[in-house]
Amino acid sequence: MSNLKQTCMICGLILSYCVNSLTLQQAETLALNNSNLAKSAHLSSQSYKQLALAAGEFADPKLNFGLINLPTDDFSITKNPTTQMRVGIKQMLPRGSILSYKQAEKNNLSKVHQLNSELITLEAIKQTRLNYLDLYNGIRKKHILVKSRKNFSNLVKLTEQKFANGLTSQQAVINAKLQRINVDDKILQTQNSIELAQNRLSLLIGDAAFDEIKDDLPSLKIDKQWSKEQYSQEILPNQPAVQQATAMIARLEDKQSIRQELKKPAWIVGLEYRKRFGENSDFSSRSDMLALTASLDLPIFAEKKQNRLIAANQFKIEAAEEKRMAIKKKFIRDYQINTQQKKIIKQRLMLYQDSIQSKTYNNAQAALQAYRNGKSDFSTLIAAENLQLNTEIEILNLKISQLKNVTHLLYLTHEGGNNL
Repeated sequence: MSNLKQTCMICGLILSYCVNSLTLQQAETLALNNSNLAKSAHLSSQSYKQLALAAGEFADPKLNFGLINLPTDDFSITKNPTTQMRVGIKQMLPRGSILSYKQAEKNNLSKVHQLNSELITLEAIKQTRLNYLDLYNGIRKKHILVKSRKNFSNLVKLTEQKFANGLTSQQAVINAKLQRINVDDKILQTQNSIELAQNRLSLLIGDAAFDEIKDDLPSLKIDKQWSKEQYSQEILPNQPAVQQATAMIARLEDKQSIRQELKKPAWIVGLEYRKRFGENSDFSSRSDMLALTASLDLPIFAEKKQNRLIAANQFKIEAAEEKRMAIKKKFIRDYQINTQQKKIIKQRLMLYQDSIQSKTYNNAQAALQAYRNGKSDFSTLIAAENLQLNTEIEILNLKISQLKNVTHLLYLTHEGGNNL
C-alpha cells in the first residue's frame, strides 16, 4: 500500500510539472527517480544481505567413493577378502564462532552499501538544489538586466534630445550608449550562466532542466540550530557518512575476529559404508562394515600466516578510525562555517532590504530628475543608475546565497530530503 501511495505522489508531482512551471520540489523528485548510482548502491546492499545469510551456513559436505584393494592379477572383486567398495560422506565443522563473524561481516558490508545509497541520495538532492538555485538566479538576474537595459535606452534617447538642443556634449551620448552596451554584455554573460546551470541540472533531472521554472523564490528552511557540542553529540552520529565509516570499522573488526578464529583447530567428521564381496572360507557371506572418521585441521604455522594477517588487518582498522575522525572534523568545521555565514547573510540582506534598496532607488530617481532639469551632469546620473542596478542584483545574490546556505545545512544535519 505504501508503494502505491508513493507511486501516486510521484505521478501527481510529474503531472503538476507537466501543467505548471518546474518547481524545486519537482526537480528534487525527478533527481531521486533518475539517480542510477543510488539504485545501484541499494541493489549492492541487497546482494550482500543475501551473502550474509549464505555465510552463516555450514560448508557443503563431501561425498567420496571408491573401490579398495582390488587385485591386479585377475581384477576379481570376490577373491580377496579385503576388497571393498566404499561410499562415505565428510563434513567440516566451522572453527569456533567463525560463521557468526562471517555473517556479521557481510551484514556490515551490506550496511556500508546501504549508507552509500543514502549518501548518494543526499548528494543528489543537494546538487539539484544548488543547480536549480543557480538557474533561478541567472533567470531573475537576466530579468533585472533586461529591465535596466530599457532604462539605459531611455537615457540614450534623453541624452540625444539634450544634445540636439545643445544642453549636453556628444561625449555624454557616447557614454550613454556604452553603458547600454555594457548591460548587453552582462545579459549575454548571464545567458551563458543560465545555459551552464541548465546543463548541470539536466545531468540530475533530464530534459526538464531546459523548461521554464517557477517565478516564485524557492522555499527552503531548517527548523533548528544547534551548538557545536549539540551537533557533535546529537546530529553528527546520525550522518550517513559517519555511520558508513563506523560500519566499515565494524566490518574490519569482524574480519579481525575471523582471523582469530582461523587460529583455532577445525574438526572434519565422516561416516563411511564399506561393501565387501564374495564368501569366507566357511562359505559364509562377508560382512559389510561401517566406519566413523574424524580428523583435526591444526593451524600450526599461525606465526607465518595468521598472525601477519591479523597485524595487517589491525592497521586497516586504525586507518579506518582515523578516516572516521577526519570525516567528523570536516562535518563539524563545515557546520560551523555555514552557521556563521547564515548570520552574516541574514544581516546583510536585512541591511539591503531595510535601507540600501530604498535609498539607491530614491537616489536614482533624484539623479534622473536633476539631469532632466539640468541641475546635475550625466556622470552623476550613470553612477546612480549603476548603483541601483548593482543593489538589485546583490539583493538577489544574497537571497540565493541564503538558500544555498540552508541547502548545505540541511545536508550537514541529514535533513536533505525534509522538503520532499
